[in-house]
Amino acid sequence: MFQISSRLFSVEGVRGLACLMVVLAHLILFFFPHLYMSVIEGSESEIERLIRNSPFTFFYSGLSAVYIFFVLSGYILTAVALNNYSGSRVFSMALKRYPRLGIPATFSCIFAFALLFFVDLQTISHPLLVGPFSKGTLWGSEAIFGNFEYSFLGSIFSGAIDVFFFSGRTPYNPVLWTMEI
Repeated sequence: MFQISSRLFSVEGVRGLACLMVVLAHLILFFFPHLYMSVIEGSESEIERLIRNSPFTFFYSGLSAVYIFFVLSGYILTAVALNNYSGSRVFSMALKRYPRLGIPATFSCIFAFALLFFVDLQTISHPLLVGPFSKGTLWGSEAIFGNFEYSFLGSIFSGAIDVFFFSGRTPYNPVLWTMEI
């Protein structure tokens, strides 16, 4: 039978590297947005353009770290299921995992609803965001966030049910696309 120790240090090491990749991705997106996209044509240096178009983007791409987490989770969950296989064991694992994922997902959607309801997002700007990402277009009704009919109950349904069992997406927190997978 397939055996798995209580801790796989190699998997823990890869998970730690993926966590560092996520931190690096957030820092680079905030401080060096040119490494993700050309904000204003001609405003970035040649080095930034070379880095952005190189294979090294894998190491600071948050999306690649997400896929690494998916692979690690799939490996560990499959190993545990094969080690102690029974239909009730697999169902029990899924049932235990839902609150750990569902509660934070639901609260993130409620928080997004509160932002949409109480804050005029058209007035928010960021000094690094210029051009097409400047004040009034990043958060506003004609752009990325807030362009839908939102409600408190809708945010709860979206975070607790819809994102896990139906559409796999939520306009309240687009990052939750990972929950369906």
